[in-house]
Amino acid sequence: MIVHYEGISGDAKVWIFQAKELISDELISKIEYDLHAFLDEWVSHKEQFPSFAGIFYRKFLVLIADNSITHIGGCSQDSMMHHIDYLENKYNIILKDRTQVAYLDTENNVRSLHLNDLKGAFEEGIIDKSTIVFDNLVKTKHDFETSWKKSLSESWHMRFV
Repeated sequence: MIVHYEGISGDAKVWIFQAKELISDELISKIEYDLHAFLDEWVSHKEQFPSFAGIFYRKFLVLIADNSITHIGGCSQDSMMHHIDYLENKYNIILKDRTQVAYLDTENNVRSLHLNDLKGAFEEGIIDKSTIVFDNLVKTKHDFETSWKKSLSESWHMRFV
């Protein structure tokens, strides 16, 4: 059951998938159409639940499921991952590469680099402790709103520089 972002509680579960490349506006429309079709049918223990999907910064596919009505079980999470696989194959995009770190450059453009390249980028001055990075490991909508974007110095990414 699709709801507006505002209709999802702060405790709702969040999954963030980061595209390796920026997603074109045309592709965003197609992906969002497929996501909404999936959410219309997404159930846990045969129960529908409030859910939201959107693409942020032309880079991040965000799924949010409100588990206050029903527990989002393993089978439901598996079906979500299968749908992400489907989107990757259908649109020839990479969404599950967890080795890519996204950050905002000095002009507020989203950039990304491999986790192993963080140290070099830090040493070269491409990024610094105040650079905003995206923590795609946040677990709830509240954390998404308050902790998804944070300075490198406040992030777990800092241990790689």
